[in-house]
Amino acid sequence: IGMRTLAPRIAAASAAGQLTALEEPVRRFAVWSTAATALAVVVLAAAGRVLLPALFGAEYDDALAPALLMCAGVLVNAWTGPCSVVLSHAGQERTVAVSALVSSLLFAGLAVWWGSAWGGIGVAAAAAVAMSGRNLYLAWSAHRTLGIRTIALPARRGK
Repeated sequence: IGMRTLAPRIAAASAAGQLTALEEPVRRFAVWSTAATALAVVVLAAAGRVLLPALFGAEYDDALAPALLMCAGVLVNAWTGPCSVVLSHAGQERTVAVSALVSSLLFAGLAVWWGSAWGGIGVAAAAAVAMSGRNLYLAWSAHRTLGIRTIALPARRGK
């Protein structure tokens, strides 16, 4: 929901050359997104042993550990904020596309390697590492190329 309201504002601000004016709303979005994601992960961790089999069937009884590992990547994704949207709307589509390709290749390589050693846990860890790496890179790129912090950190003093 938040991204549907924030994305048009990012596009308009970029078109007007005022992208840095949206740093605070982008940062707040990342804070709220991270908080909501963390709450969902806590609920999954606390009730997953009961919820997963109840919702998806008994064959999902062992899915909690891989799901929680993948949630680590989702938490990093939330924490880095809408970095890919900011970059895309600011003319940095190539950066976003190349990062997706590199992340996919990294995931494929790690999933084969770690999956053969640790099964589903290894594949989940590969997904979390690839997703986290991509989003951390994109957040860094948004800050380096556009001067915008998209991550869920406290507001800078004096801003």
